[in-house]
Amino acid sequence: MPHLLGSWLPYHQALAVAAAIIGIGVAMALFFLSQRGATQPDPAVSASEGVKLGTDNILPILAIGASAAALAGFVFILKASTPIWDDGALVLSNRLPITLASALKPYHEHLNLVPIAIWALLDWLFGSSTWTFLAVLLLTHFALATGTAALLVARLGNVAGFALVLPLALLGSAHYDILMPYQIVFTIPLLCGLIAVWLSIPRDRALRRRIGVAGALLIGILTSDVALFVILAMGIWFLLDGRWRQIGDLLPAMAVWFAWFVTIGRNGLNDGWHSATVGAIIPYTLTGIASGIGGLAGLSPTFGGLFLVAGLVVVVVRRWRPGPAYIAFAIALVAMFATGSLFRSYGSANQATANRYIYLVGYILVFAMATAAPKIAHPWRLVPVAIVASVLNLIAFAIALPGYP
Repeated sequence: MPHLLGSWLPYHQALAVAAAIIGIGVAMALFFLSQRGATQPDPAVSASEGVKLGTDNILPILAIGASAAALAGFVFILKASTPIWDDGALVLSNRLPITLASALKPYHEHLNLVPIAIWALLDWLFGSSTWTFLAVLLLTHFALATGTAALLVARLGNVAGFALVLPLALLGSAHYDILMPYQIVFTIPLLCGLIAVWLSIPRDRALRRRIGVAGALLIGILTSDVALFVILAMGIWFLLDGRWRQIGDLLPAMAVWFAWFVTIGRNGLNDGWHSATVGAIIPYTLTGIASGIGGLAGLSPTFGGLFLVAGLVVVVVRRWRPGPAYIAFAIALVAMFATGSLFRSYGSANQATANRYIYLVGYILVFAMATAAPKIAHPWRLVPVAIVASVLNLIAFAIALPGYP
């Protein structure tokens, strides 16, 4: 597919930001129109009867979808003909045509069977055309943002759900995950995690629900190790919340991953491209979490660190006792960066500030919010914060665009 705008648009990054801001305006218009008599659902009822959505919830979800689609659409217009590079180029050159061995071989310690299979199918159908690979990434970004909005709206109400997901729909600070087609290794397991979390909230364990959870996590674990930390969070949540029967839903995915790791995956630990640095665990983990929190607001890791410290101070001063979901997903977040520090620190904690991790931090945090379903006293106060964070993310996106081919 040829470049849709050609060479006559020298300031395409500014156009992309302007269009996405228009998307925010459309989203807000739809959102405000939907706020007639809407109330926040009762978390206790949601937990016992399932996650329910009504007609009064539709417009906030559509608003988030419109915002995500606006950003995705302009990324597609701008980058549809850009040659594949970085990790994606290695996949095209080293893993295709696909064989069982190439699909199961570890890639940076990850099992990437699903994304390699998807790329092999696209390559067979359309050839090595960038637009098809990019389209899949952008579709998963759209589905993830919209689906997350649906879950949070159902659990927290229209206002809070909209406000918490809007910056994720326009997460320009995590530009690598929106511009690089092979980042389906992040979006697909997060989408699978969303499905698994959604289906796990009700305590009713109908067989089809359990199959849904197990199937989603299996696809996630066959996509990348991101799913490992979603499974870790869910396992801790089940243990702390007395959901003993639900632990079994996690076992099929874990069994498949361990079988692969013992037989094939452990060889990826000695591929020579990294060196474990134990001393970097604490600084790498703190840096990664601070960078993720700051990036959600379109700000630097320094601001993220200040937000993190401020949050911890509030927790201590108010003697707040976090529930099982908060503890579980917080532990998973720490474990993710602590594990990454052993393979990706290269002797420095600065690698944890890579913008692609902001995407993971954002969705892991909102999964915690969805499972905990806190009662938010003044949800409208979140709306201006969300708008400012979204605009800052779009500015970060515009600044980053010239650095990509």
